[in-house]
Amino acid sequence: MEHVCAVQNGAAKCWGRNFNGQLGKNDTIFTKTPTPVLGLDAAVTSISCGPSGTCAVAENGTAFCWGINDRFQTGDGVNDTSNRLSPVRVAGLINVDAISCGAYHTCATVNGSTATYCWGWNRDGNLGNSTLPLDSNQMYPVQMNPDFAQAGTVTSLSAGYFYTCAVDSAGAVNCVGANYHGQLGVVPVGPDRLTMGPVIGLPTGGAQMVSAQASALSPVCAVMNNGEAYCWGRFVESTIGNGTLAISTEPHPVRVFGDANHHKIALGYTSTCSIRGPNKEVWCWGYNQDGQLGNGSVGAGAAVFPQPVFDAP
Repeated sequence: MEHVCAVQNGAAKCWGRNFNGQLGKNDTIFTKTPTPVLGLDAAVTSISCGPSGTCAVAENGTAFCWGINDRFQTGDGVNDTSNRLSPVRVAGLINVDAISCGAYHTCATVNGSTATYCWGWNRDGNLGNSTLPLDSNQMYPVQMNPDFAQAGTVTSLSAGYFYTCAVDSAGAVNCVGANYHGQLGVVPVGPDRLTMGPVIGLPTGGAQMVSAQASALSPVCAVMNNGEAYCWGRFVESTIGNGTLAISTEPHPVRVFGDANHHKIALGYTSTCSIRGPNKEVWCWGYNQDGQLGNGSVGAGAAVFPQPVFDAP
């Protein structure tokens, strides 16, 4: 991820690299400071960044995307794969609740999170609709197989690298799409799954959120209702957070070391961070070549266990 976005008082602002217009300011010029996104016609409630694209949900229930569009990731329904340098409205979606940018596809929940729609590149069935051809590009949002919605509302949604995961109202974590690194949480590793199905091996009690990353090197992680965190899939530079450093593939959920007090978790390419504890402190683990662990050091090896981020001076 080479750009960052945030919402401040309903205004979307982005900064960082801008090769594909992912900053949404109608050019491809990089910025080092937060810069307003241009062309949004309503206040923004949430925003999601992919590797080279960005999407946002507005308070009026519409969704907008901008940036890379080589696989119709913006979902505007226009048969043109040129990049969108400023926000375009996602075609046909109303009452949007949440949105998530994957590597080459995007997903959103609508109507009180009772239905999920995805668009972009359906390379491995990651759009969650088994009637779609594999390796096809979808310029319009397509509903996931309706039987997934029968489990209730979607409480957490995350699009990854040719797969998609979600938590339903019963607390079950479900994933669909590519499974070549065990990112669906099932064995055998390898075969794609074309409809949403459960991750096997998570403890009872249900999950409150799931987090995927738009990189083939990253795992999938979930925070359970009891505060425990589990990860599965591809582990590089101790992103698993259980004391293991080796690069490995693990289709079974592995518990992150430490107390059961996680609130939220987020994944980078080679590092992972969570908000944890009663004071909601930030802890990180994994690779630290560029100081991404925030512990005051750079290039000091990988942290195999979660450690606190230092306070700014």
